[in-house]
Amino acid sequence: MDTVEMFMDVPEELNKEIRSLDEIFGICSIDDYFHGEPGLPDTDRILLMCDAVEGLFDQEKISSIRESLKGYEGT
Repeated sequence: MDTVEMFMDVPEELNKEIRSLDEIFGICSIDDYFHGEPGLPDTDRILLMCDAVEGLFDQEKISSIRESLKGYEGT
């Protein structure tokens, strides 16, 4: 999230939710790596976060870029 914040604004609540994933997955440190086991409520939270992250990006612009890059695939 520190790196993402260098390039874009992330709503504070979403930022907190994403950072809270470290409590489950221990993703913020490779020195003290821990992989917990998410529960069913975590699944719902993570899916909501994914929807919120998707909302940060202009889907029409992404679609137009994908369309323009189709001719470059495989080259």
